[in-house]
Amino acid sequence: MAGSPWTVAYSLPNMRKQPSFTSKMDRQEQNRKLVARRLRPKRLLEQRRQLVIRWKTRCQWCHSPAKLGHKFCGKECMLEYQNVWITGSNNPNYKGPQNKVCSLCNKTFPRGSESHKDWEHRRACCLECEYALRKGIPKSPEWRRFMSELKKEQWLDSDFRNRMEQSFDTPEWKAVHSECMSNQWKDPESALRAHSHSEGHRKAMSERASKFWQDPENWEYMSKLRQELWKDPDYVKKQKESRHASPNKAELYLLSHLEKWLPGQYKYVGDFSLIIGGKCPDYIHTKKKLIIELFGNYWHGELLTGQTSEQVESERTQYFQELGYETLIIWEYELEDLQALWPKVTQFTTQKRKAA
Repeated sequence: MAGSPWTVAYSLPNMRKQPSFTSKMDRQEQNRKLVARRLRPKRLLEQRRQLVIRWKTRCQWCHSPAKLGHKFCGKECMLEYQNVWITGSNNPNYKGPQNKVCSLCNKTFPRGSESHKDWEHRRACCLECEYALRKGIPKSPEWRRFMSELKKEQWLDSDFRNRMEQSFDTPEWKAVHSECMSNQWKDPESALRAHSHSEGHRKAMSERASKFWQDPENWEYMSKLRQELWKDPDYVKKQKESRHASPNKAELYLLSHLEKWLPGQYKYVGDFSLIIGGKCPDYIHTKKKLIIELFGNYWHGELLTGQTSEQVESERTQYFQELGYETLIIWEYELEDLQALWPKVTQFTTQKRKAA
């Protein structure tokens, strides 16, 4: 055992001669320091070069050090520099000239609250000059057809329709529209052009209207649409205010004779004071569910409605009968023969009284 390698390697004198762990770490540290001393001059030169470069690339607005290859230290300095030193169309914030000259009256006018795009296309100082300029612009049939199709496509979009309806209800839009229409009607040429339609145009419009109303599908659709509208109290109020509804000569003539024949029994409600199922009758009984309708020869005639007088009468009587009312139809030409009309009205009223 004394001569084995284990006893020689781990004897006390040999263990002192082996290098310790701390001595290895010291050697590594010394080697690192030697390498750092050799590379130190190169690092100092690189640092000095970077300082020189950073000193040369300073911000052009605040003169603080900037990044390599940049003229400004940040976006704020760049925008402030552009607002001060870059003018005209080269400036990204350029909004165009603030004053323009009217193309018609050569009057200078300032910029308003319109957008940049609208300001670029604006040529007139006021609405009158704008209308005068528009009159001289020739518009080809192709352009009109294209704009018509474009507007139709826009109005098919529900979002666009809702936005336009909301914008139409604003008082600002109503004021602008009223001013435009008043200025337009002040012009004698535009007023004359609105009323002076050629005979061919009038004939074409009449034929188009007659064809539309002769179609039973269109008639039924418009009838349902009007019934729904007249059920709305706001719509009835607007119609009453806009139409200034009052009895015409024929209705006053019939009302006077109803007061003579049956005093205090019938009341005129053709001024939208009473709406029954979306329709406005002419006269109604004060106590019973009796209605008298006065039909004009033209407005309820076959030429305009495309239906015979019997069809028009049956349609109206059946409509009110479903709502619990009995109806008597009087045509305008029957007012010429009061002797035949008087027993017809009295018989209609007394028969319903006996049945009640």
